[in-house]
Amino acid sequence: MERSGTRHRIIKKAQFARWMFMIGAAAVAFFWLLSWVATKYLDKLEQLSQTDAALAAQRISSMVQAVFVASVVFALLVGSYLAWYGYRAVRSECFPPPGSWVVEGRPVYEGSKARRRGWAQIILGIFMAVVACAVVYRSWSLLP
Repeated sequence: MERSGTRHRIIKKAQFARWMFMIGAAAVAFFWLLSWVATKYLDKLEQLSQTDAALAAQRISSMVQAVFVASVVFALLVGSYLAWYGYRAVRSECFPPPGSWVVEGRPVYEGSKARRRGWAQIILGIFMAVVACAVVYRSWSLLP
């Protein structure tokens, strides 16, 4: 759905709200399921710790390392996407960049405002990736 005179795909406010509700509900369900699985796993580890504490500690350490790796991969992906999106905005001097979805009624910036927003997004993406790596590196070194 293109608005005449723009290079963006326009989405109606009601449709955008429905999509955000569905994505939010899916995220809540996913994290509830993840929490339930983690609780069951930790219950098993608690039982294991009564018979073999060293093995239980090793498994907890492995689980924490897996969470760290997943977190840094997610942060790197999101940070990379933000930086790429910002680069597209700087290059095209249009924010959001051409071809992006825009909620009806939202402004589209051009020129220096678009470049500033694009550079801010590039910096945010790089910062997000660097901080995630630093936190994981520091936390990893604290593990046994």
